[in-house]
Formats: sequence, structure tokens, C-alpha cells
Amino acid sequence: MARTSVTPWRMTSADYLRAVSQGPPVGRVSDVPWDAALAAHMTETGITVLEERVAAELLDEIAG
Repeated sequence: MARTSVTPWRMTSADYLRAVSQGPPVGRVSDVPWDAALAAHMTETGITVLEERVAAELLDEIAG
């Protein structure tokens, strides 16, 4: 990200907390520069949000 100057899309704490419910356990969690609280939320819940879980919402946003 630092080399390409990309901006994360739908990868904030708010996005994660809105989508998290059930899922596989989270693996290694690393801090990210765009959201200081995201790693803590993932560690606290211990749940991974799979892309398939939010695919319809992402596609709707792209189409809109």
C-alpha cells in the first residue's frame, strides 16, 4: 500500500463490525495503517469475515 498509494475499500472497523457474525477463526492479526482499531476488533471477536459474506453488498456498491 505504501508503494502504490492505494486506499482500502470496505476495510475499516465499522465495515468489519457490521459484517462479523459467524465465520472461521481469525488467523494472525496485524495492525494496519488505515484503522488503528481494526486489529483489536478482530482479535476481540476472533472471527474472520469472508469475502463471500459481503460480496453482494460490494457488488451492489460497484453497480450503483
